[in-house]
Amino acid sequence: MSDGEKPFDLSQYEMADSFTFKVKNIQGDDYLIVGGQPVLCEVWSTGSKQGVRALHLAGLASQMRTMRMLRGELDKDDVVKADAERAAKLAAFTKSISTNFAAAPETITSNPKMNWFTKQIKEAVSKDANFSKGSTPS
Repeated sequence: MSDGEKPFDLSQYEMADSFTFKVKNIQGDDYLIVGGQPVLCEVWSTGSKQGVRALHLAGLASQMRTMRMLRGELDKDDVVKADAERAAKLAAFTKSISTNFAAAPETITSNPKMNWFTKQIKEAVSKDANFSKGSTPS
């Protein structure tokens, strides 16, 4: 780098820490409206400190289960535990849900009958483009 030249600014290409989206109804054809307002959900990016922590927790649990299986230590509850770990990971990625939908993220992601909502959280987290700086609610 020559004198007077600014150093390359990598931060301009980094992901935003979170993204807010409007939750769709169970049919997926319109936004979920409660109390006359759309339900908003804010999720952490995989690049945020909270997102990295959620990935590590889920990865560690999966590794431990795999190691037990390789040692021949089968646990009849592994499937149930895997479901609980998935729910905990998605709850950890959920920063907030608007107050007009008064349910904790863990309550939503651990309830199989709320899978339509959980899928939207998973989809929002999985699309890096959602976290480009300047992203707006869909």
